[in-house]
Amino acid sequence: MYLLPEQKDKLGNKILGVTETPIFLIVRWEGNKLVYPTDLAIEPKYWETDKKKDNFQRAKRVKQFPTYPEFNTRLD
Repeated sequence: MYLLPEQKDKLGNKILGVTETPIFLIVRWEGNKLVYPTDLAIEPKYWETDKKKDNFQRAKRVKQFPTYPEFNTRLD
């Protein structure tokens, strides 16, 4: 599972207009949780959040983000 956290200010308010957000890999097993930084970042508008799509938790397949194939390969 990948996590794309919302960017928030010190008061907990969502920051609008964020250009890139870091992506973390989350592994859960037997009640444990490991959060691992992937060293990848993406603009939230290019991140697929619809669970019904086959590219859920991957970069959207749009021409505005032409490097999505390489990006998604790095996530695999």
